[in-house]
Amino acid sequence: MAAPRQYFSELDLLRFFAALLVLLNHFAAIALGDPHLAIDKEAAAQVVAFPFLRPFLGVGAVGVQIFFVLSGFVIAKSAEGLGGRSGARRFITARALRILPALWLSTAIGATALLLSGVDVAQVIERALRSVFLSPIGPYVDGVIWTLVVEIVFYGCVCLLILQQRGADLTRFARWLGSVSSLYLFVFFDLDWSGAESAVAHLNGFEYKVLLLRHGVFFALGILLWSARSHGLHRHFLWLMVFCAAGLLEIGLLMKAHGVGVLSAWFLFAAALLLIARSGLGVANRRSSHWLRFLGALSYPLYLNHYTLGMCAAAMTTSLTMPEVMRFCIVFGLVAGVSLAVLRAEQALRKTLSRAAFLRRLSVRL
Repeated sequence: MAAPRQYFSELDLLRFFAALLVLLNHFAAIALGDPHLAIDKEAAAQVVAFPFLRPFLGVGAVGVQIFFVLSGFVIAKSAEGLGGRSGARRFITARALRILPALWLSTAIGATALLLSGVDVAQVIERALRSVFLSPIGPYVDGVIWTLVVEIVFYGCVCLLILQQRGADLTRFARWLGSVSSLYLFVFFDLDWSGAESAVAHLNGFEYKVLLLRHGVFFALGILLWSARSHGLHRHFLWLMVFCAAGLLEIGLLMKAHGVGVLSAWFLFAAALLLIARSGLGVANRRSSHWLRFLGALSYPLYLNHYTLGMCAAAMTTSLTMPEVMRFCIVFGLVAGVSLAVLRAEQALRKTLSRAAFLRRLSVRL
């Protein structure tokens, strides 16, 4: 008899909260009048569409790091007990069905928004192709897709471990990944502190994100927090302390790049870690609140659709003579409505793909 599925209700809420943080961070930087983000943070208060969101500027970016920790936790749970080719097939098929349908639908929506905003057709097509195939080379239709590229690399590493083991235990992999990532972050911080601008610019390249050096420590934290469920926190205590320090260092570097204070971001990240740790050590729910599961499911479409659609919608509402709070509500309502539609559509598409004969044949060949 198969073991009953485990649900962690509080993680559904945390997932939605992280998506909302990222949304507010990007909405706080949407430029007034044009569909782009205001890069000059010093002048942002004068040029952004929603100045009242300025407290979230930069700080909300920590939602991405929270997502990576959640991913490490959930993937370690999903990979537990899987091994060999059959286990790898199950893992990679489940991940593909989870990631791709919403990505494809959201890419089509984002591409349409860009076309309506006057972006060149050839450029939109090129971005769309890079998005649907998760190319490691951008730009993409949506600015958050780079995080999915990083996720896919992480999934690939886990899949290889499943192929090599009868029952995948990701603990050793997490220690290795977290150690290498921590070393990278400590070196990066030292170079940044000493003012070695050329070296910092090189280490800040996207290839280091794809290689999991920049964010690997967050995936490692999530894996170890799941492992603590079986072995207790004491077994990983020193590793967790080192990886937490490196993670806080990365958040500090991120906040410096945004030109904002770090304490609020550190607090949000620490609170998220405590909640995930509580889930790892606590009792899972066989059933969870309908609304919490709904918010957890909505977080992914909301994450995928807020960036480009939000920028384009904000530009279109600039001419409306109404308070900025009302314009924000209109834009947010549009993004939320589209995200809900994507959620319903991707659930149907996922069911269709899971029953497709060609997909079953492909999984057998893999």
